[in-house]
Amino acid sequence: MALSLEKEIGIEWALHQDTPFDAYFDLRACLVEDLLIEPGECVPVPTGIYPQLLTPNFVLEVTSNHDLVYKQGLSVLDSPMIFSYTFRNEIWINLENKNNESVTIQPAQKIAQM
Repeated sequence: MALSLEKEIGIEWALHQDTPFDAYFDLRACLVEDLLIEPGECVPVPTGIYPQLLTPNFVLEVTSNHDLVYKQGLSVLDSPMIFSYTFRNEIWINLENKNNESVTIQPAQKIAQM
């Protein structure tokens, strides 16, 4: 699905950093339509990223995106999420709405940091 979104939206689905000095990569919502998250609700969101670590000496750590927390009140449930050397599936982010209002996630929106 990520490859079709690349063509439709016109962005590269590779791991992205805002600046070369960032210590993290952005993860995006791999969605074809807007996703509404109700107050207090926790929703799994696919990222289109299938990691494969080449050495068991490392893990991937996924945390909340600070812009998403402050601007929309959404955080990664069980942050930080840890993915070990043996994980080979798509990364899904469990987003929790801590607002009193519904929040919408748009396709390709940045939702977490790795």
